[in-house]
Amino acid sequence: MDASNRCLNLQPFLVLADISRHLRPAVLPALADIRSSFSPTQPINQRAAGIVAGVTLLCTAAVTPAHAEGSYDTYISNWYVSNESRHWTDRNSDGAWTGVYFEGCSTNGAFNHAGLMLRKAVDWQPDPSKGSRTNYCGWVDWNDPDDAGEYYFVLESLSSGSRLWVNKVTIGF
Repeated sequence: MDASNRCLNLQPFLVLADISRHLRPAVLPALADIRSSFSPTQPINQRAAGIVAGVTLLCTAAVTPAHAEGSYDTYISNWYVSNESRHWTDRNSDGAWTGVYFEGCSTNGAFNHAGLMLRKAVDWQPDPSKGSRTNYCGWVDWNDPDDAGEYYFVLESLSSGSRLWVNKVTIGF
């Protein structure tokens, strides 16, 4: 086997390794299964078809929230910094991550990203932060807060502009 064929045989593994850096940890075992199913002796068209199918499946799984306890869809219209989402109750009956998915984002500037903070609502006290994330019009998560209670997110910042619109928002918990 000449050097060019050896490099060609490594390409599926390099592509999958690069993609794995951007996936949620729950998706990584599936990636390992796909990697192990390829043999360097398979014809290149079979490997290519397998890689395309595997990457499509993994990319879909990586951006689709998979929450057992609950989720809801909504939208954002004309929000400014410090606006709060609707509150939801996470009973912490599972190990699912809490996350927010944005699709169709715009501002009255040029949208690049929005800063979000997850807060837990606490009666008669300041609401503690569970951390901040930057949403580039996709999925962000706070792992599992491991704490039952009422939650919401706050718009902390915008990359440009002063108002935010998001066509579809999915909150999963």
